[in-house]
Amino acid sequence: QLTGAVDAALADAKKSSSEVSDNIGGAASNAGLLAGGLLKSGQNMALLAKGAGAAAVGLFFKSAVDAASDLTESLNKARAVFRDASKEVEGFAKTSADSIGLSQQAALEALGTFGNLFNALGSTRREAAGMSVDVLTLAADLTSFNNPAGGLNETLERLRSGLVGEIEPLRRLGISFNAAQVEAKAMELGLASANGEVSEGAKVQARLALITEQSKNAAGDFARTSEDLANKQRRTTAEWQNAQAALGEGLKPALSGVLDIARSGISIIGELSGVFKVLGEAVRISLLPISAPLHLIANGFQGVEESVGTLEGVLDK
Repeated sequence: QLTGAVDAALADAKKSSSEVSDNIGGAASNAGLLAGGLLKSGQNMALLAKGAGAAAVGLFFKSAVDAASDLTESLNKARAVFRDASKEVEGFAKTSADSIGLSQQAALEALGTFGNLFNALGSTRREAAGMSVDVLTLAADLTSFNNPAGGLNETLERLRSGLVGEIEPLRRLGISFNAAQVEAKAMELGLASANGEVSEGAKVQARLALITEQSKNAAGDFARTSEDLANKQRRTTAEWQNAQAALGEGLKPALSGVLDIARSGISIIGELSGVFKVLGEAVRISLLPISAPLHLIANGFQGVEESVGTLEGVLDK
């Protein structure tokens, strides 16, 4: 009887050990599958990064081409406004990044806007060109001197308002005058007609003269403080915008190809947008086959323990 009990206990232990070994092997195989799944997910992440990089490059090139297109449109506008006098404003705009902290495109756009205003009020194209350059130069100095929150654009808008007779915006720049002073300045400059009448165009010229006179403290401030941080930033920004436009001009012929690359990158990003969700689900599914063998392994060890206990009980008898 003792021998039979011992043999039975040893057989049970052997069977449990065999089951443990089989389940460990199964768990190892499933762990290998999990590792393979994680590797594939890593490859997908690398693909995602590649797609994002391609999209970023494409968008940068597109912004450069857009800058070149904007420059062309602003140049065409200036030429339409000033015509034979456009050479003066074009030459000014080419150096405006350094002289007033404004890109070539932004300078041409502002020059065209003021020139169109002056033309509408009766100034000749050459007069409009000269006054437009004066306004931009003065605006740069006033911006450097007063440092308004809206920068140069705010100053230009205040000057535009003042030139057409809206005095209140000018007071924020330390400038103020009334209608009588405008009439007197027009007379002083010889802008009145033979019968003493002052046209609206003449009033604009008189207002510009008064604005310039009352801005003496700010005159030349941009040049004087060109090495200060604020003006360095303005010049650097303008120079970068000029560089973008120059790059974009060279890229125009290749725009369609660049956009194809950008679209491809964006498509990849769209396809992989759910990669994290898929990865999480893959990990969960990969763990399912392992959980069952681990449970069986635990049961196997329990069976071995019970067999040994049975054997010890037999031996004790």
